[in-house]
Amino acid sequence: MSALSPDDVRRVNDRLLSAGQLLRKMPLDVRAAGVARVAAQLRAHGRAAKAGQPDAAVELVAASAGLSVPMTAWAIETTAARYEERGLLALAEPLFARPDVLPVGASLVAVVLAGNVFSVALRAIALPLLVGSPVLVKASSRDPAFADVLVRTFGAVAPELLPAVGVVTYGGGDDALDAALVSRAEVVSVYGGRHAVEAFRTKAPGTARVVAHGHGMSFGLVTHDAFEGELEPICAALALDVAAYDGRGCLSPHAILVPREGRVSPEELARALARHGLEPIGRTLPRGPLVESAQAQQTQWRSVAVARGFLHEGDDFSISVEPSIRLSPGYRNIALVPYGTIADAMSLLASFAIFAKAIGITSAPGFVPAPLVSQLPTGCAPRFVRAGTMQDPPLDALDDGLPALEGLVRYVEIRL
Repeated sequence: MSALSPDDVRRVNDRLLSAGQLLRKMPLDVRAAGVARVAAQLRAHGRAAKAGQPDAAVELVAASAGLSVPMTAWAIETTAARYEERGLLALAEPLFARPDVLPVGASLVAVVLAGNVFSVALRAIALPLLVGSPVLVKASSRDPAFADVLVRTFGAVAPELLPAVGVVTYGGGDDALDAALVSRAEVVSVYGGRHAVEAFRTKAPGTARVVAHGHGMSFGLVTHDAFEGELEPICAALALDVAAYDGRGCLSPHAILVPREGRVSPEELARALARHGLEPIGRTLPRGPLVESAQAQQTQWRSVAVARGFLHEGDDFSISVEPSIRLSPGYRNIALVPYGTIADAMSLLASFAIFAKAIGITSAPGFVPAPLVSQLPTGCAPRFVRAGTMQDPPLDALDDGLPALEGLVRYVEIRL
């Protein structure tokens, strides 16, 4: 990695501020079409790799992210599928439809990416561009490849948007570079833990809006009526949630709450989840290599699981049955936690719910999760979604309880 100086970052800022003037003059549909072309090209990369064809972009991202090529191809294709032109316009048009105010995209959005889920870079770049804001991204030094692929893809299929995109990469904790990164930003969007968010809140200009995308955790919930249907589809859906991104993201379940009594016992469900879920998905979407630290965490987690209850181990996964929630190290290690009533399940989640991003529901058709929110502590706003879709949120999904485009525009009153 070449040395990067604060002056280098400031020069990128100056270029993007200038490009933003042209970007905001582009019609919304032109910006949406450009983003959609980029997404379509990314999907083509994903489909090619999924079909077994060599694809340099997917292989580069896989090596950088520490995922298998099939898992990376799935993630790229699934993520990019959300960014169709019609959906982008539906997301942004309401902002531009108010007769009394004129929405103006931020003069510059500075984005700080975390290194656990590579595909979030597409959202971080696409949404500011959609509303007319140039964007400067600090890619994680642990996983910079996808941001670079995005820049190349914009250059190839949406060159009109490329001048409004900048990417820099450097290690964390460099105060001078961080200060330069946010020095001209009107919006600072931070993906990361509480300490990272607070650090950039301190470094951002006093006039900047700081939008926090904090770390969190997610959980699964199997309802009592879920087993009225076939077991195999249930296991396939649960397994996809556990396996996606090798269980390393905020939307990866740390535990799955399951009925203590019912047609299928927790131990039987663990064996079925292995046989019909995680074993098959391990062949189609293999787990990536374990780094040494992850190997140690996995070994410790499994040892504690044996002491606490039941453990079923596979070649690249493990499933435990434990009496209470214990956070998973990821990498397809998942605990099933038995509960009595739905109220009991919510009590089990209560101490973690303030950090919860999503809860994947496995139930019979017609189950309405909305009343469950009232059983969680005040301030908790996880998304309740169907199992099997936890790691594939829609384009307009709330982000930490906020609308997708929150903070990216300011409104200027129209005086008649």
